[in-house]
Formats: sequence, C-alpha cells, structure tokens
Amino acid sequence: MPYTAYKGMSREDAAAIYAYLMGDKPPQAVAVKIGQGNEAGRITYLDQCSGCHERDGAGKPHVAVAMRDNSTLRQPGGKNLIVSVLDGLPAQQFPGNESMQSMPGFADRLNDAQIAELVNYLRVTWGGLPGDITAEQVKALRKAH
Repeated sequence: MPYTAYKGMSREDAAAIYAYLMGDKPPQAVAVKIGQGNEAGRITYLDQCSGCHERDGAGKPHVAVAMRDNSTLRQPGGKNLIVSVLDGLPAQQFPGNESMQSMPGFADRLNDAQIAELVNYLRVTWGGLPGDITAEQVKALRKAH
C-alpha cells in the first residue's frame, strides 16, 4: 500500500479503503513482452512517461503515482485514463503535507493512435485488461475536451 495515501490511518481503515478501491481480487499485472502488438505503446511509455512513473510503473513519491495497482487503469472504457493523458492532472495536496506534482497533458505531443497505443499498453501491462481502446475513442474524447 502506498504510504502517502494512508498516512495517519489505522492499518484496518487503510486496508478497508484499499480493498474497496482495488476490489477483493484485483487482476494480476500481465508480463508484457515485445512482440505482443504493444511495441508502440511501450516505446511511448518509456519515452514520455517512465521518467516520472518509472520503467516498472512504481511511480515516485511526491512526483507521480504508480501504474501498478492503479484503479484508473482498470476502469471500463478507459475514459478517465484517456482524458488524463490528453489533459494532464493538476498538482494535488494531501493531509500530512503530502503532495503530488502535476502531470502535463500530451494532447499537443501525441496523436490519437499514439495515445490509444499508450493507454492500451498501460491497461494490459498494469490493469489486467485487454488493449481494446481505439484511436477513434481518443479522437472523440479529444474533441469533447
């Protein structure tokens, strides 16, 4: 469990919140290997995201959330994940002087296909979901924002 999110809570309360967010049996991360059709998404992740989120998806305290065990990656349809990649996220403050830096948006740096490939890589690698997000879905969300 990430320390920063649960600081000041009893272990039981933190475990209850964790179980609520992750479910009783969160899907296991899938070991992704080159050749499974995810090369482009993996390359984009390593180039654009791993500096903050780390190569292994562990994240960095006070900088970037972990990809591993990230419930946003497992949401049906991927809308929140796609919008987060397009628009970025604001800096956040948490109790106990904990914080998270802002994340830049990539709408001006990545095209719809690249964002779909990246989102699929994240969902397959750390979300346990199929890589079924399309460039058309990204395009529709880009227009809506």
